[in-house]
Amino acid sequence: MRKGNFRVLLVDDDPDDREIFGAALREIDNTIRAVYAIDGDDALAKLSKMGLSIPDIIFLDIEMPGNDGIQLLSIIRNMEDYRYVPIVIYSNSQRPEDINRSKGMGASAYITKHCRFALLCKELSQILSEYIS
Repeated sequence: MRKGNFRVLLVDDDPDDREIFGAALREIDNTIRAVYAIDGDDALAKLSKMGLSIPDIIFLDIEMPGNDGIQLLSIIRNMEDYRYVPIVIYSNSQRPEDINRSKGMGASAYITKHCRFALLCKELSQILSEYIS
């Protein structure tokens, strides 16, 4: 994984999930710069302000108020600057229809939220090393 200016955007309405995700990122590599958005509108506002600091990878929760993760995935995939940024769905849902729909709409990967911190760290580490050079 590239060290230094590595940027992650997590879009998740649950503050506990954001906190756990951030702790996992710090456990993996404390140089990762994370930006958090609480919903789709917040994410779009932050993306528009990021300018030249396009995130290296985006994680989206599916179940959020307003634009859910699937709708946001579609919106981001149609934004020129973000078309090729890896987008990973990060959700409690293990339903095959959610997984298949996400991947069909352009998600790079799909991971399920874990109640065990070590499993989250392992899966995030694998995702980050796979999609970011």
